[in-house]
Amino acid sequence: MSSSALRSGGWPARYSTLWPGDAYVGWIAWDPYNTVCLGKASRTFSQLVGPFYGWLVAHGHGSKPLMLAEYGTGGTPAQKQRWYEQLPGQLANFPRLKALVDFDYPAPPATCDWR
Repeated sequence: MSSSALRSGGWPARYSTLWPGDAYVGWIAWDPYNTVCLGKASRTFSQLVGPFYGWLVAHGHGSKPLMLAEYGTGGTPAQKQRWYEQLPGQLANFPRLKALVDFDYPAPPATCDWR
């Protein structure tokens, strides 16, 4: 799938084709990153997690436990502090999230400093 198709909403149409079936899935996990460190606009935790979370619930997958297998924010130390300080209040919007793993990896070798 081309990058322009992805930007125009191509992934949501593809999600269902990736589902192997309830018998094969115990947890559903994804990796949202706030890539402000790559020059992109900063997004809140809710803006990062909400679209796919909403899609999962709307398409009958909300009964599975949900997990952020990796997540995090780039940016300056002050930006990161503000982002994480706002996180607890936003978690209440996602009651099906049962596990979150913060990505903590320095640059280099990562493209951003995720610590």
